[in-house]
Amino acid sequence: MELEKIGIPKGQRNMLAQKGICSIEDILNYLPYKYNFYNRPCYLNPAISGKSAAVIGKCKSVKKGKTNNVYMVKMCIEEEKTHLPLFVTWMGGIWYYEKIEKSKDKMVMVAGPLSHKILENTGKECYFMSNPDVFAVEAEIKDALKIYPVYRKIKGISEERMLTYISNAVTPANIISNVPKEFEKAHNLMPKYEAYKNIHFPVSAESIKHAKAAITYYNLFYYMTEIEKKSNTTKVSGFVMRNTSKMEQYIQSLPFPLTQSQHDAIWEAVNNSKNNIRNHILLQGDVGSGKTVVAVSLAIAMAENHFQCAIMAPTKILATQHYNGIIEEANKLGISVCLMTSGLKTSEKNNMIKKINSHEYDIIIGTHGIINDEIQYPALGMIIIDEEHRFGVEQREKLVSKASVGVHQISMSATPIARTITQAFYSSDVKICELEVPSIRKPIKTTFIKDKRLLYKYILTMLSSGQQVYSVCPYVEENEDADNIISVEELYREYQNAFQGKVKMGVVTGKMKQEEADQVINDFKDRKYQLLIATTIIEVGVNVPNANLIIINNPDRFGLAQLHQLRGRVGRGSDQGFCVMYVKADTPISDVSQRRMDIMCKTSNGFEIAEEDLKLRGGGYVLGTKQSGFDIYLDMIAKYPYIFNGVRKDISRCVANTTL
Repeated sequence: MELEKIGIPKGQRNMLAQKGICSIEDILNYLPYKYNFYNRPCYLNPAISGKSAAVIGKCKSVKKGKTNNVYMVKMCIEEEKTHLPLFVTWMGGIWYYEKIEKSKDKMVMVAGPLSHKILENTGKECYFMSNPDVFAVEAEIKDALKIYPVYRKIKGISEERMLTYISNAVTPANIISNVPKEFEKAHNLMPKYEAYKNIHFPVSAESIKHAKAAITYYNLFYYMTEIEKKSNTTKVSGFVMRNTSKMEQYIQSLPFPLTQSQHDAIWEAVNNSKNNIRNHILLQGDVGSGKTVVAVSLAIAMAENHFQCAIMAPTKILATQHYNGIIEEANKLGISVCLMTSGLKTSEKNNMIKKINSHEYDIIIGTHGIINDEIQYPALGMIIIDEEHRFGVEQREKLVSKASVGVHQISMSATPIARTITQAFYSSDVKICELEVPSIRKPIKTTFIKDKRLLYKYILTMLSSGQQVYSVCPYVEENEDADNIISVEELYREYQNAFQGKVKMGVVTGKMKQEEADQVINDFKDRKYQLLIATTIIEVGVNVPNANLIIINNPDRFGLAQLHQLRGRVGRGSDQGFCVMYVKADTPISDVSQRRMDIMCKTSNGFEIAEEDLKLRGGGYVLGTKQSGFDIYLDMIAKYPYIFNGVRKDISRCVANTTL
């Protein structure tokens, strides 16, 4: 392993891995968050009170003792210039006592935060320091006078040991520049090895400043180069939508006109393909914005031009909805469509795979089964991923890998993952098409309450008007380890008592068999139930226009994207939709959870929510597979936009000269 080369044992490698430090490069980029400037001694004066400083003087006395079962060592130092006393205390300092005791009547140096006090009874000026960062005696003082980097602590690894690992990593062999010499010269960059040496073991404040700028440039140049390489392999497409008559026929058959944003998204994708440009589009829009219409239109255009299109949905319910929504019109247009979900007989599944592999199906709709290793897709020109936030990077890329280079990729989501947003912001690989919601759809009114009586009032008011209600819980069963968390089982009993059996209730959870869950949801659609108690199984693919109130119990247990997706189950018709986030009165709410709920009450715009989620959870790792977390490269872009802009210009020059 890479970290083994610089002397890091297995146990500590595991500790570092928990913090995302898995390579020598990660060690090098584990940068100090501040520096203690102890390179020059300070003379005691009130101006430095409250600041960190290095003080040199003669040790006048050393005492040891014990307070509240804690050992302590006290030292009095006479500062060499002012001759003022400095009283130093080490809590637990019995371990240092031998060295400290021998320093009596010798010159010593201590460095750390200083405090200042004037004694009331004598008016005498005194200075204090507790647990100094540095302690040195006579011959050690010269070497101790330096700048000390301060790193964020990693559990199980001491600061001294971490510095040793960093020192082992900072070698010319481990630090090789990928930046052309002409750019290094043009920007007056400190050489890469020197930059890392000065950032971790600085000699002056000026050297730190130059090192930070250089390291930022080197890292961003690498980051943007890798993104550009990735983009360059996929910018060109041979899957051209030359003929669009069937697509236009489908659009004309719709019972409503396209919105301007739908029209623009469709024709931008078509025209890109005619110019041999690969589409990588995120269709972002809330419920009712018509993401599916755009996707299906493009799928029909691909089929018309003798290419296949694969549509992957996260649930059987949603995949079936897509199939039912397209099959009738597709048959009229002479386009073959299949549905591959769980529950197919082996013979049916094998026959379907055979037909896909021989291009007898133009549009393939399904769940995870459509990335089956047995499926070859001889003419796959477009993949469409619905509810992209429900799939991992590996799943999406496996579907992409089944096509030739240049396959068009369309993703759909009301709340895109942070990683996709980041890609769109900082690379040319992803284009966001934001679709507006028709004016007939009203923004969902969202509130947060702790009053159970008010909650029951909301429910009964909605039911009395003939409309239906969802009530969502984070758990199926009661959990002794989770205080104040409302489970499906508990809620069902509670509602039975509260409504005295007068409300028809259904229950659906992820623990039920698929067929059983589907039946409950269909019964709810058919109004056999007034109120549906559920887990997050209803998050996507459930469309009940008559359900216009959703209760989200324990909203602090859900992420922003999930809260917004759940809220999207209501307000799907012309009636006003309501979302009530409810917790028990004595439930403690963290600051982060409270912020999420405040955002939900403030906006119903999915893109705004995705941006807030980006701030809360991080933008993920564009060059890796993690979909959230705080990437050091993105942090650098945020902190040093002027350096980022310079790097972008240099990368463009490299692309023009084909030097990447």
